Amino acid sequence: LFGMLALIEFAWSAAVMLLEKTDLQSWTAALVRKIMWLGAFYALLVYGRTWIPAIIDSFEMIGQNAASTGPMSPSDVFDRGIELAGALMATSSSAAFFTNLGTSLMMVITGIITALAFIAITVQFVVAMVESYIIVAAGFIFLGFGGSRWTAPYVERYIGLAVSNGVKIMLLYLLIGTGMQLSVDWMTQAQNIASNASPAMSA
Repeated sequence: LFGMLALIEFAWSAAVMLLEKTDLQSWTAALVRKIMWLGAFYALLVYGRTWIPAIIDSFEMIGQNAASTGPMSPSDVFDRGIELAGALMATSSSAAFFTNLGTSLMMVITGIITALAFIAITVQFVVAMVESYIIVAAGFIFLGFGGSRWTAPYVERYIGLAVSNGVKIMLLYLLIGTGMQLSVDWMTQAQNIASNASPAMSA
């Protein structure tokens, strides 16, 4: 695909320059520019399988280092949410369920909302990671479109997609890392909610 598009590009450029009766110096300058432009896209085609994953991995590494979490799996986030929700619901039974129904129900509702929030961020994390695998594996075909000026925007959009996915993963790591650090204190507070003066507000 790249070779066919590059051939069409060369033929079109040569025909245009011939019709414009361009001199030898302009021919040479145009040829050098065209070779450099096609060479850059050819290098991207040849080394794209290494460069594109490196772009995504670099953003992921930045997110891990900034959040001080190291590599994380979606199950880590999901487990923390279930633990928090479980702690909130467990304390609802020790908060005098029958005599203080409103407080107990508030803890149950808070536990459900907490679980749903962690599930939502886990789904976002899974989608971003799966999208990165698809970009690396299936999106590689778009690099073949770099042989012509008319199809080169497809390659640019593909690289832009890789960068935007990397940024999304980095931001998710920052968000999840902050949440995981804060949730350590949340877990302690959730386990001691029944002994608070106002358990519903603490929940």
